[in-house]
Amino acid sequence: MWKVFLQIFFLQIDDLILICSGHRCSLPIVFVFGVSTTPAAVHRSLSQDASACVAMETFQAQPSTHYLNYVIEKVLMSEKVPFHVGGRPFKLLLDIFLYNDLSVKNFIKGLKLCMIQHFLGNSSAFLCCPASERASRIKAMPPAQLDVIHKLPSFRSYVESRPPKEQTALLLDEKTSKAAVRTLMNELDSWYGRFCCLVKVVHALTSSLPSTPLGRQVREGLTTCLSQNLVETEEFKEADKMLRLMAREELLPILTNILDILREWLHKDEELSVLYDELAVILGRLNSLDNQSSDRFQLKEKLLEIAKKKNKRPNAYELLRSEVLQLLSNVLELHLQPVNKQPLHEILFFESSSSVKQHLVGMPRAPLTTALSNPHHYLQCDCCQLEDPSSVVTTLSDVSVVYKLHLECGRLINLYDWLQAYISVADPEEDTSSKNAIDQRLQARFVQACV
Repeated sequence: MWKVFLQIFFLQIDDLILICSGHRCSLPIVFVFGVSTTPAAVHRSLSQDASACVAMETFQAQPSTHYLNYVIEKVLMSEKVPFHVGGRPFKLLLDIFLYNDLSVKNFIKGLKLCMIQHFLGNSSAFLCCPASERASRIKAMPPAQLDVIHKLPSFRSYVESRPPKEQTALLLDEKTSKAAVRTLMNELDSWYGRFCCLVKVVHALTSSLPSTPLGRQVREGLTTCLSQNLVETEEFKEADKMLRLMAREELLPILTNILDILREWLHKDEELSVLYDELAVILGRLNSLDNQSSDRFQLKEKLLEIAKKKNKRPNAYELLRSEVLQLLSNVLELHLQPVNKQPLHEILFFESSSSVKQHLVGMPRAPLTTALSNPHHYLQCDCCQLEDPSSVVTTLSDVSVVYKLHLECGRLINLYDWLQAYISVADPEEDTSSKNAIDQRLQARFVQACV
């Protein structure tokens, strides 16, 4: 069918191109049209004369996952955007994108819905604003809004972790409380920027590993880090084992890539600047090591010799590899904590996936059950109105009658008995004593209702 349509389309275009080409001296005409096919298909469909009048250019768009990664990096992983999505709703949006429609537009609509739900259902979201405006909003907070901040579970946990004297001031002294909120919000902004940078570091470290335990895309690592302590996951432990067996030629480009990522945060974040300096020193020491022999025969002999030794001592490269991996593991364990462990995370992070799921993921089972068992709920007609919800009346539609009779049976149902029960409702005067006496129209209606 599609091939026939293309043939008809190009036949009409062929005539149009030749007609317009004959009048181009008196009337300059330029056609720009795109066809989602190959140049060879166009040449096969157009005549030689028409093809000579057409200048074709081929182009290829990036896959939708490319634009999804761009949106995630520029919006969800940006410290300039105050609103963020937690682990569960982010995973829900990703699952809908990957398994349903591959639509970036719908993914953005889901983000907008998360934002609406966050600001409508969270009374503390008035502080979810650009950092430049936050100080003035905190200063102008009335006691009622300050009390909302005090009731946040993360703030209460923070207060309980402080000394007793400081706890009293945080809850009762307005000036002290506002200063603490301002400090905690600034620390939350700094933490999330550091968090996103380290997620990219994890991706650079593990994306080239066999079987990619933490995924090939940044979004997969982000999903894990938002909801779990990364270092404690089985995926990271598996990746760590592989990294501790990595050769020098493989590790050097990875460390160079990590330094390029961290370089963007120099003089912005003290913790990342310290990490950059330490990695740069280790990378210099790795580069200073003599290159290992690349000859296969010599390498085989060396491995056999090492295998014979019972107490093998690690060489210089193995010591440096362990040092750099331990350094990265300590930093990731310290800073890649789940979002819900950060004070005042409720203000900036939306974490309710159930409210979004109700709007984005269809759940037809309950409405269908209601429509079949009680059609009056949707049709609002007198013929379907039931005094008893479990009753079966003749005025119901065939599919409703068949469904309600099916509910009266157990796990197994005899098809003939089901048909007899349906006929007794649809036409009470019908004689069902003989199989040959069954009205074929009623039988057809029953089959149609079952299907």
